[in-house]
Amino acid sequence: MIYAERSDENWEAGDECHSNRLYAAAASRFYYGLFLAIYGFFVTKKGFNPDLSDVHSRLLEKLKQEEPNGRRDARVLHEFKDMRVDADYAKAAVYEIESRIRAEADAIRQKYLDKGGLRK
Repeated sequence: MIYAERSDENWEAGDECHSNRLYAAAASRFYYGLFLAIYGFFVTKKGFNPDLSDVHSRLLEKLKQEEPNGRRDARVLHEFKDMRVDADYAKAAVYEIESRIRAEADAIRQKYLDKGGLRK
């Protein structure tokens, strides 16, 4: 259940940062909120090994290969990963994230929390 708690915490922090125009911090928190929901699902339901290296890339590949709509979900996760990398390493400016894009990512996040039975 820790995956759901951390996913929710990161997503809520992303909303708070975004509301306060802290877009780089928001991008990082939104990514981890989405990542933890998908990661938690794969670890608990699909036997994904979190101990090997390159977890983020391996998770993207598993998502594309094993889930209905996995390619779309992986595309959204990858977009948020790119925003997070830009934000964390100052590779590019991070601007307001459109509400439509945030809503799409949150719907994916909720789907994997539900599918994984990750909520209390």
